Amino acid sequence: MWRWVSTYVSKLTFSDVGSVASLLSLAITIYLFHAVRRIKSFYVFKARVPELTEQLRTHASRLATLHRDFDGSRDEVLLELGKAEVTLKSLKKKIGRPTKKSVGKAIKLIDNYPYNKTKNNLWQVYVDLQKVVQEVIEVQSDRSWENPNG
Repeated sequence: MWRWVSTYVSKLTFSDVGSVASLLSLAITIYLFHAVRRIKSFYVFKARVPELTEQLRTHASRLATLHRDFDGSRDEVLLELGKAEVTLKSLKKKIGRPTKKSVGKAIKLIDNYPYNKTKNNLWQVYVDLQKVVQEVIEVQSDRSWENPNG
C-alpha cells in the first residue's frame, strides 16, 4: 500500500496540489459560513426575541382593553394593530419556519382587518397574537437547552 501512495504522490504536480487545496478551502469556507450563521441566529434569537415577545404581549393586552370599548376606540385599534404588525414582521425574521407560519397568519389577519372592522375580527387578531406569543415562549424554552456551536 505504501508503494502505491508513494508512486501516486510522486506523480502529483503543483497544479494538482493547488486544485486539491482549493477544493479543501472551499469546503472549509462553506462549513464556516453555515457555522457562523447558526451562531449568529442563536444569539440574535436569545437577545431580541424575548424583547419582541414582551412587546407582542403589550400589544395584545392593549387590544383586549380596546376590544371592551370597541365602538369608542376604532382609531386606537388601527394604531395598535399597526404597531403589532411591525413587531410581528421583525419577529418573523428571527424565528424558525414552524413559528413563521403562525406569525404570517397573524400578519395576514392584521392586514385584512381594515377591510372588515368588526369586534369578532379584532378578537381573532387578539387570539392569534396570543398563539404567537405562546409558540415563541415554547421555542425559547426549547432553545434554552441548545448549544450555539451546534
